[in-house]
Amino acid sequence: MKNNIYLSGLNTAVFDIETTGLYPSSDNLVLGGIYSVSDHAVIQHFAEDPSQEADVIQKTLDDLRQYDAVITYNGDSFDWPFLYRRARRYGIPTNRTPYQSIDLYRWLKLYWPQAASLPSLKQKSVEVALGLSENREDLISGAQSALLYRNYVLTKEPGDKRDMLLHNRDDLSQLCRIGDSLSFLPYHRIAAEQGFLIKGISRNIRVLKISWNGLRLSAEALADKGLLPASIYGSNYDLEYDPGDGSLTFHVLCEQREGLTFADLNTLPISHEKFMAVGGFHHGRLVLKDTKQTFDRSVCMLIRESIEALMKEELNE
Repeated sequence: MKNNIYLSGLNTAVFDIETTGLYPSSDNLVLGGIYSVSDHAVIQHFAEDPSQEADVIQKTLDDLRQYDAVITYNGDSFDWPFLYRRARRYGIPTNRTPYQSIDLYRWLKLYWPQAASLPSLKQKSVEVALGLSENREDLISGAQSALLYRNYVLTKEPGDKRDMLLHNRDDLSQLCRIGDSLSFLPYHRIAAEQGFLIKGISRNIRVLKISWNGLRLSAEALADKGLLPASIYGSNYDLEYDPGDGSLTFHVLCEQREGLTFADLNTLPISHEKFMAVGGFHHGRLVLKDTKQTFDRSVCMLIRESIEALMKEELNE
């Protein structure tokens, strides 16, 4: 997603699984596919038969831990829950440093007005709408892939495996193309509503939610567990980090004057340099809202810079 500045500097991958059905309680995960956005490499872990499922899950999880952000299509509702539930079945740990999950199905449904006019929001329908369908080579669906796998387990027909791997590879590469085509999405609004990742040298912090309560701007975030506890207070801000569950909260009390809601950056331990080019920044005060709208870019920038400054030692560990 080269147009999304919130992914700048993040090691990003596309992720897709193939299964024998829709139910992790009774179906198997048979293929984990990962596409590295930076070097365009595809890794596919394939189970020659169901007895290799645990090995495929372990290798897939190990590879995914390398990435700060992972793009899926309906992954928040299907791929991730299926992978984690099957992992728990085998006692495979799923813990990792916080990362950003980008479910493009969800983003398109919420933030793309044209989505409502499509016959469906299946990935292939979106590819057609965006003029990307000619890039696809495979001719099967996910349901057909499951049938091919059942046949492959019995017959070891090379063509069945080849078609499954091609289907998964095309889903991965096409999803990357979809992401690169979405320059029209409101990325600052998405970041404000869906969260974003703050990347450190050895640790990440995932901002989960940003909200307003009167003049108080709040952010809820998730960091690694087990760091030194933190309770940091200023004249108009506070940050609390709980090492038990990794939860982090940040609040800043803003001011209001002549219909403008703004934060006084002079009272925060952050540099003003990055805000110089942002509209609505004057004499150390950053406008975050007026009577008509919230300036999502400024809100996200304030949250990022404040948390980075207050958690500097932990992020640079």
